[in-house]
Amino acid sequence: MLDSLTKGTTLNGRQIPRVKNLFMPLLLISLLLSLANRLMPQEDSITPSVRGVLEGMLNGVKSDLENGYYDSTFHGIDVEARFNEAQDRLKAATTYIQGSPLLRGR
Repeated sequence: MLDSLTKGTTLNGRQIPRVKNLFMPLLLISLLLSLANRLMPQEDSITPSVRGVLEGMLNGVKSDLENGYYDSTFHGIDVEARFNEAQDRLKAATTYIQGSPLLRGR
């Protein structure tokens, strides 16, 4: 009786470990995963100078589009609203990674 309590059970001739034997490895794995998330480098906040560069690029794209695009109606797209939305999203961005896709229209 004591032997079956310490070794676990067998299924088709294979030993099945007890839950007690799996607890420590699972605990260590979960601890390592939680520490790895905290130790990974975090992206730096966007600086005012970088935000200014991104805003300048956005304004340059808008100016080029308004002055050089062949269709003055922009195929019915409200360009002013799109650029205002992009500027608002750029103001709300906290990192460069959040702000740079706005220049590609995403």
